[in-house]
Amino acid sequence: MALHPQPDPPMVARHSGDSMSRAHIPWFNPCEMDDETVLMLNTGREALLAQFFRAVRERLAHPGIFNHWLLTGMRGAGKSFFLRLVQVGFKDAVGQQARFVLLPEEHRNIYAPHEFLAEIQRMLNVDQGAIGASPAWRVEDANQAWEAALGGLLKAFTEPLLVIGVENFDKLLEQAFSDETDNSRLRHLMSFEPRIMLCATAVRGDFDENYNQRLFRQFEHHPIPRWDAADHRDYLARRAKRENKEPTLLQLARIDAYTRYTGGNARAAAVLAGAILDDIDPWQAARNLDEAIEKMSDYYRNLIERVPVNTRKLFDALVRGGEPASQTEIAERTGARQNDISRAFMWLVDHGYISETRQLGQKTKQYRVLDRLFVQFYRMRSINPGQRSKLALMAELLADTLAFQDKWRFANRYSGDGKEPEARTFKAYDAARAEYLEAGLPDYASWNLGKRAWCQSTQGNLEQALAEHKQALEESLAQNQISDAAWNLGQMARIVAGQSGAEAAWALLDSEIGKAGGETIHAIQQLGDAVFDKVRQQGEAVAFALGCDLLQGLAERPAFPAEAALRALWIDMIDMGVPHGLLRDLLGEWHGLFGERHDAGMQALNQLLRDWLDDLDTPNEARETRRLMLDPDLATTLTALAEGLSPKARQRLGLTLPDKKSNRGLGRTARTPT
Repeated sequence: MALHPQPDPPMVARHSGDSMSRAHIPWFNPCEMDDETVLMLNTGREALLAQFFRAVRERLAHPGIFNHWLLTGMRGAGKSFFLRLVQVGFKDAVGQQARFVLLPEEHRNIYAPHEFLAEIQRMLNVDQGAIGASPAWRVEDANQAWEAALGGLLKAFTEPLLVIGVENFDKLLEQAFSDETDNSRLRHLMSFEPRIMLCATAVRGDFDENYNQRLFRQFEHHPIPRWDAADHRDYLARRAKRENKEPTLLQLARIDAYTRYTGGNARAAAVLAGAILDDIDPWQAARNLDEAIEKMSDYYRNLIERVPVNTRKLFDALVRGGEPASQTEIAERTGARQNDISRAFMWLVDHGYISETRQLGQKTKQYRVLDRLFVQFYRMRSINPGQRSKLALMAELLADTLAFQDKWRFANRYSGDGKEPEARTFKAYDAARAEYLEAGLPDYASWNLGKRAWCQSTQGNLEQALAEHKQALEESLAQNQISDAAWNLGQMARIVAGQSGAEAAWALLDSEIGKAGGETIHAIQQLGDAVFDKVRQQGEAVAFALGCDLLQGLAERPAFPAEAALRALWIDMIDMGVPHGLLRDLLGEWHGLFGERHDAGMQALNQLLRDWLDDLDTPNEARETRRLMLDPDLATTLTALAEGLSPKARQRLGLTLPDKKSNRGLGRTARTPT
């Protein structure tokens, strides 16, 4: 067991320690973070922090203005981290005229108003070992106790202003300020004591919004904003820098999935960042996630209980039936009509439980639960209790961020470590298989064998990959799975093209293409993978030469429908990530290679593919506007082409299109749109 140094007293500002402390990030308790880590990981809070320090300086300049802050946000939004940021940066930002004190997160010894003041005074001297008094069994004279505690507190500091950080302020009110008299004491302190300023946190600020209550409008409300994709990217970069690393392009490509999964929850992002950056494996990340959900169980139960009964039914239908979903789909799941559920459903939107989006080119709004940890809690407690595989918690994220070969690698590792439920999660329930089954295709052994062969080829085991693809081809034919057979044949041609050139690949296809039946184009399409392989392994010049040779082979085979094959090849190469400049260069070779076959239809296809590349190269924020200026038929065709790409390719290219179930063979490359 590794030995760890004894921690500093709980709320004292921490300083950077050894490499062991740098390797550990206490994602559930920022008070355990050293100051250097807090500053290094500060993400998306700069503007709010600057605003707060301005408010403190204004209070010093105008003591008669009694401004107190209330930070609100869901659990894990970053409220505690913000208070640590204030603590670390307070002296530099404000100077010696004010002092900041941060109370413990849990108020276990505060059950009366005067005990709140006594705890503040204790924390002013906590670095001297002050542990404070236990809560009183009975308070004989509450007013006298309050006045004595207030006098003691005001004498305990000499600065003109004391700013007090208080977490879970709503819970503190319930525990220590439970009646109107107690509330009046607190209101008087906040309204007439110029040397005291509160910076409190709460999940919600309801206690400050009821005009019948004594604390009505005593706080300025400042919601903690959710992280967006830019914040997630910034945080990953900061985490990587902390370990003297640079995030890779692959890691940064996971940002969109990372953002969707966390729902903007900073704590969830902190838990999962290690897995995204490959600092920890998915099993450890899932364990951390499980711990986070367990610690937040009471909070999530309260969230559920707060929802009106009929609305709760709709929330269940959304989570249980799958997200995102439209109101019409949710109504169908509950046996209702859309207009029957509209008002009850909008309660979830109005109260921040779910978000609504409209995909480009679509009229129907789609809905999704914002807090993804909440979704996992609901699934664990209400849908799949007793789930043995920790990785089931992260299925959504793993589906979007791990390539098949990574799933396969982790599956083998977990199987060897005796973690069979986790191994089965990767082997039997990886995203590619789920996509395959959802498309209505049966789960045959040839599928697993073909994907394993593909994995072998990506790892450079080409001879083994060829042998396994051949076996998968024969098994697919025996099971009459012609699409799978065509895919395996095409992958064999891909490997041969990379090893021996385009002529050898076409010779293989000539001898075996009859087995592909009506899926000839699907087999030829896989040759686009070979061009991508060459780009990755030997550069664009070599890839261009191979691409020209492959096109020459197609031109020499008039039996093959050239336009359909070319369209499929370009979809495949765009899907894989072949550079667009290389694709334009290959488009320029069509006329010379196909000669008389380069007729009006092929010319129109050539122009269409050029238009598509222009569309893909348009910045995301300008693409929709640009399409409005195009011929409507062209704009519709560009959308249809994009729908032929895999979800990961659309994500990489910034195409916000619905993830429709496509008729794809063994999962990755799309078939030619009709």
